[in-house]
Formats: sequence, C-alpha cells, structure tokens
Amino acid sequence: MELYIMFCFPPHCTHRVQPLDVSFYGPFTSFYNQELISWLRNHPGRVIIHYQVAEIFKTAYNKSATIENAEKGFAATGIYPFNSEVFPDWMFTPSEVTNVDLSDNETSSQRTENAEQIQPSTSATSQLSETLEITKSPNKDISIEDISPLPIAELAKNKKKRRKGKQGVLNDTPNLEEAKKVESEKKKQTEKLAENCETDDEDDPACIFCNELYTVSKSGEMWIQCQKCRKWSHTECAGLVRKAKQFICDLCK
Repeated sequence: MELYIMFCFPPHCTHRVQPLDVSFYGPFTSFYNQELISWLRNHPGRVIIHYQVAEIFKTAYNKSATIENAEKGFAATGIYPFNSEVFPDWMFTPSEVTNVDLSDNETSSQRTENAEQIQPSTSATSQLSETLEITKSPNKDISIEDISPLPIAELAKNKKKRRKGKQGVLNDTPNLEEAKKVESEKKKQTEKLAENCETDDEDDPACIFCNELYTVSKSGEMWIQCQKCRKWSHTECAGLVRKAKQFICDLCK
C-alpha cells in the first residue's frame, strides 16, 4: 500500500518553494525571448501573430522543460531530497512583524491590549537609554534586535461591511414588472412631451387668421406664437405691434 503525502505551499512563498518558479520559469522566459528575436531576424518586415506563437513556444519549452531543471527545482526548494534547513534564518525575519499569537481563547479586545503591550517604545529618549545600557555591559551579547527591535503590526480593526445591492435573476418576475413600470412611465412622458411640442415640430406652420404658410410669407413680416395653443400668426393679423412678445389668440380667450 502506497502512502501519499500532500504538500501545500504556504502563502506568499511560492517564489521560494515552488519548483516551477525556482527552476523553470526563468530559463523558459530567456529561451522564449531568444526565439522571438531569432524569428524576427529570419523574417524581416513581418510581425509575430497568434499563428507563430505555438511554434515559438514549443521550441522554448523543449529547451527549458528538462529533467535536470526539474530535479534542481525540487532540490533547491528542499522538497526532495528533503532539507528543512534549505532557507537561512534571515529569510524568515520579515514574518516576525506580523507574527501575533491568535489563540481561540483570546477576544479581539485582549488581542489589541496584548499587541499594545508588546509594542516597542517609539520614544527616541527611551531607545537611546536602552542602547546605552546594553553597550555598557561588555559581557552581554548584543544583537540587532536589541538595538533596533522589529516593529509589531497593528491588528486590523472591524471594517464596515459593504452595502449589497439588489440581487436576483434578470428574468425574475419582480425585476420584469419593475422594468416594465419604468418603461411605461418613460413612454408616457415622451408622448406628453410630443403633444406639447406638436406645433413646434411643424416645418411650415400657417397663420391662424389668414391661413398663409410661413414659407410663402413676405420678407420682413413678423410672426408670433400663441402661448396656449402654440399656433402661429402674423403680428399684423393679430393686431399687435412688431415688438410684442406675449400673445393669446382669440380662439383661446
């Protein structure tokens, strides 16, 4: 009976523990760029399109996807042969900033208090005094953490939840009814506007008194529009002066 062990990569570490990232993608990128340059030199005046990508990819892949590169990738990441000390301690230093104990027994308030307690003092005077005390003791080993301790990341506070919009199927009955209602209101407004502007859209209105068309009127004749029925007439036919601006015809009075 064979025993299989699943190996899960830790987050944000694939550039170190993923064999493809360590030993394959780098050589493959170099070989692919070389094949691109070679193809362009051998085909002057042409550009690379999707018909040539597969051929160029095949050549670069055959050069980089070798057994030797695969073995080096697993060895460099410490997967096989297994090596727990393949990465030196200094590579784990950045993780100390966010290394906070989050046990299930602690509440959020307790975590915040603990984080505040373990935070180093930001006062320049206190840091200077601590440094002087350390340097005065000759028998004590001094490390970088003693002189300049790592900062402690603050715990994220509760964020406001994003307000969700309406969800549902587009063909759902409530959505269709709402869409039809909005569309009918728009249609009513359009029809109402068209009725009010019916006389405005006429290309050749006629005088309501003499029934003469606007296109055959003499040059210099003034026209005025009724404010109620929106129909036009000659200023002289309406008995108004040429500079009159307001007019209500006899039919509307």
